Amino acid sequence: MRLFLLFSILFITLQAFGQRKGREVRGEVQDTSGVVLEGVNVHLFSEKDTLRSQTDTAGRFIFKDVISSDFRLSFSLLGFQLQEVHYSLNSLIPNTEIIWMKLRPQPTVLKDVNIYGLLPMLVKGDTIQYNARSFKPREDELVEDLMKRFPGIDINRSGTITAQGQVVTRVKVNGQDFFTGDVLTATRNLPANIIDNIQIIDDYGEQANYSGVKKTKPERIININLKKDRNRGMFGQVTAGIGTDYRYIGSIAANSFDNYQQLSILGSTNNTNTSLFSYGDVSGGGNREKSGADLNSLIDMNDGISRINSFGINFRDAVSEKTNTYGGYVFTDRENETESFTSRESPYKNNTVISDNLLNSTTQNNLHKLNWNLETKPSSSMYLKISPTISYSASNRFGNAKGTTVNKTLSTEQHTVSEERQRIPTFNLETFFNKNFAKPRRNLSLNFTSSLNSDSKRERIDDERFNVKNIFNTVSPVKKEKLSQDITNGFRYNNLQFHASYIEPISVNSFLELNYDFEYSSNRNNRKAYELGTIGTDSVYRDTLYFSYAYKFRANSVGFLYQFNNQKVSYQVGLGFEPTHLSGYTLNREISTTQKSINFVPNARFTYKVNQLSSFALSYKGQNNQPDFHHIQPIKDTSNPQSVLIGNPDLQAEFINDFSLQYRDFNMISGNAFFGNLSFRSVKNKIVASREMVPNTTIQETRFVNTDGYFDTHGYYMYSLALIEEVLNMNISSTANYNNNISFINQEKNRGRNLSFMQGAQVNFMIGDWFAVDFRSSYSLSRSRNTLPAMSNAEVNTLSLGFGGKSYIRDWALSLDIAKRYNDGYGDMIDINPMLFNVYVERSFGKNDRAVIRLQGFDLLNQNTGITNEVSDTGTYYMKNDRLGRYLLISFNLRLQKFPSKIDTK
Repeated sequence: MRLFLLFSILFITLQAFGQRKGREVRGEVQDTSGVVLEGVNVHLFSEKDTLRSQTDTAGRFIFKDVISSDFRLSFSLLGFQLQEVHYSLNSLIPNTEIIWMKLRPQPTVLKDVNIYGLLPMLVKGDTIQYNARSFKPREDELVEDLMKRFPGIDINRSGTITAQGQVVTRVKVNGQDFFTGDVLTATRNLPANIIDNIQIIDDYGEQANYSGVKKTKPERIININLKKDRNRGMFGQVTAGIGTDYRYIGSIAANSFDNYQQLSILGSTNNTNTSLFSYGDVSGGGNREKSGADLNSLIDMNDGISRINSFGINFRDAVSEKTNTYGGYVFTDRENETESFTSRESPYKNNTVISDNLLNSTTQNNLHKLNWNLETKPSSSMYLKISPTISYSASNRFGNAKGTTVNKTLSTEQHTVSEERQRIPTFNLETFFNKNFAKPRRNLSLNFTSSLNSDSKRERIDDERFNVKNIFNTVSPVKKEKLSQDITNGFRYNNLQFHASYIEPISVNSFLELNYDFEYSSNRNNRKAYELGTIGTDSVYRDTLYFSYAYKFRANSVGFLYQFNNQKVSYQVGLGFEPTHLSGYTLNREISTTQKSINFVPNARFTYKVNQLSSFALSYKGQNNQPDFHHIQPIKDTSNPQSVLIGNPDLQAEFINDFSLQYRDFNMISGNAFFGNLSFRSVKNKIVASREMVPNTTIQETRFVNTDGYFDTHGYYMYSLALIEEVLNMNISSTANYNNNISFINQEKNRGRNLSFMQGAQVNFMIGDWFAVDFRSSYSLSRSRNTLPAMSNAEVNTLSLGFGGKSYIRDWALSLDIAKRYNDGYGDMIDINPMLFNVYVERSFGKNDRAVIRLQGFDLLNQNTGITNEVSDTGTYYMKNDRLGRYLLISFNLRLQKFPSKIDTK
């Protein structure tokens, strides 16, 4: 009742304000990517009015008592084009006018024309903008090549972009999704010479973009803004190549842009682990490697050798002034052959079980994915977006593995042949609606997400084991066992989420949000497993592991959030009340469990702006995390007889406390930049592994339990120094992760204190656009310490050194990349120190040098091998995988472009 009276008073007051002679004009200012802009100078001019205002942290401005119905508004902000708009209003319409404005980036922003030249970077709130012309892109470069020179950006050979320590997950072009946000598709197909600027954005979601409430952890995305005279036209490229060891590559890309209408068609085929797409199951190195001094950039980091075919089409068009639609279809087909060696150490109180395995596998994957979006603004105050996605993936896998497991005097030699067939259809639907009311900053947003997933998998596993016991050099007779399994899994997963947010302004600088969240998910798994007994028994199949199990999770959350913003400080405090309900049962009700809990879900955020280019932010969020299906399924999974998994239907949901601190600083005069972040996370009811050794065997069983005491922390910093402007630059960066991992070994509690640390440095030297070299080095440490006295510890050290250089002489280009990696701690069977050597020479010819022929030598020393280590609550893994080795390739590339000679300013 009190809330109703409050809203009534506010409504009556608003109507009373409307009786005054003047009208209220208010609005919001964003950049072309949809990011709100703070500090925009807004001037209102008319015969009777001369008013000034400035946008707040939410990008909003307001003028009260505007007398004239004809007036001009001008918008100005450093880094953006000055814009001026004339308005002629009907005096009979309501007394509040709402203005929406998008500012275009200024392509010729200068620090000081006579001294400093073009600003390489601009920091604006949650956005870091890199001006492309400051980095002097060449005619033959792609966006990926250009971004490799940006401070704070790291791009490895598979095309993954890490910006200020966080992986970029999505891409936009001119503020709009491009190929459903696929990163590789944009960075490896758009030419760098049509780019105006590239923005790195912390995106908090659709709701935050409209309301300014930043509750979730941001997704790091990039927005590529094209030059005004390149937003209309056609461009593309064709590549074909053939090499030794039957290597080949071919690709085609065609793009047609006409302002809001876009059409792109892409396709490729190769067996060099190269991909134009990154839709989850296809990855690979690019064929236009530029820097490559970092070992992870130089070599192909994808295991095995792949044959990849891919095709995609993307379309966007404005249906009307208020509605536009866009989406695309992609198909990928990939076949991969990999040979790998894995060594796992599983420590116990009095011994360590060591399992060594050699695996040869062949995997075939294909994916069909259709994504579409419809955006409409029925009025200036309403926005609706509907996004359905349909996908179908199919995979077939064949594996042949040989391994040995040793437990004290017992050893087991195992030979496993497996076949797997899997089909996964999915359907997802996301709907977002936003309504701005007449009162400034009063807002309602609704978000609905649903997904329907099915997973059908059939496996045939033939496992043969030879058990031997060795006591005082006396070997017991070999005991042979054979187990054949025919396993059929039918898995269904449905998820529904709904979020509602209502914002009521309290003052000019503050507002209150009321929010409601609902989540429902259901999982059902039908499993049939037929096994054949040991050798010598009758070949009678018996169903030993049949079960039909389902579990459901439901959570409701009601909460509020208060937020305050001014030019210097922004803070928010929120609290939610969340009851959860998790239930599981088998089809015949022999097993039935129910878990209920009530959690208080707090969140808080504080941001302080030291100045326009320096700020730090501190945030906290609490959230629930439900168990995965393999954690909760109440049966023994003996797919691998040597490592048996047993689910626990009594598991409770985890509760996560997440803290983070970010700081960034950019100096306009020196060009130096610093980015740093620190995060800490603790988990209540953490789901951990409880591992036990089956007596008198080499078999290990793993169960799952809830426990407290887990925490982890992550730190990152990057310092970029412009030692000699546009000539000599240095980047220093470091990453550290530490976790206190809990596990149980034969029912004894163990704390695994795991540390991973990396320190890197890079120096870039450039002379004009004809000569560039870079030196890179990095040191990494991975260390594990355990609290149980008898548990073994592990430590791995890696030092990487690299040099890369490229020189242009007229129409010729020469590139050289060398990297050396020193490893210690992997063990005698895995410790290798590869040296990678790449070189290519190319010649450009034709009109504007748009045709290129290249001769490339890849991994000339033939040492490309992948080695990694991983520490988990079930042990330490050391892995060595074969990768694409030495080959020579000659390729031809032709770039085509056609743009209007007259600039279109629409």
